[in-house]
Amino acid sequence: MKVQVRAVQAGEWVRSSRCNTHNNCVELRLGQASVGVRDSKNAEAGSLAFGRDRWRAFLTQFVTLR
Repeated sequence: MKVQVRAVQAGEWVRSSRCNTHNNCVELRLGQASVGVRDSKNAEAGSLAFGRDRWRAFLTQFVTLR
């Protein structure tokens, strides 16, 4: 799998470059202490916030199970 990396501005919501045209994606916002996650189809509904350590643990588990 090819991964594209780009610089992200603080507070900017970003989505995967693999996101489809129907916006069936999640968006992320990296903060100093947390990572925000929201549904791209319904961004106005709010977001979830995870501590950076918890987010890192989630990604590690995801990659391990994959």
